[in-house]
Amino acid sequence: MMGLSGAELGAIYLADQRDREDVDVGRLTPGEMVERDRIRRCRVDELVAEGELATADDYFHAAMIFQHGGSLAYFWRAHELALRAAELGDMRARHGGARRGGWRRPPTTAG
Repeated sequence: MMGLSGAELGAIYLADQRDREDVDVGRLTPGEMVERDRIRRCRVDELVAEGELATADDYFHAAMIFQHGGSLAYFWRAHELALRAAELGDMRARHGGARRGGWRRPPTTAG
């Protein structure tokens, strides 16, 4: 059964994915998406700090939010969260993450 934080993480993840689609079709600017990413990352960081992640889905959804962070530190945080999701049985995390890039993909902002 999904708790309130699990439902919230699921909604945050879906909003994250929807924003990427909206940028692709011109309904949202990349700058607007980056700001929404920052807000989502702050909330997920709070949930992580409060120990609210419990399920493989929780960890996968949190990992996806941090993967879009734009810095090496966020990329590694995503990697750590994805590893935990995989340990808990999440097949998406085990097989490289999302359609748009796997966990092994180096961040483009690391240089």
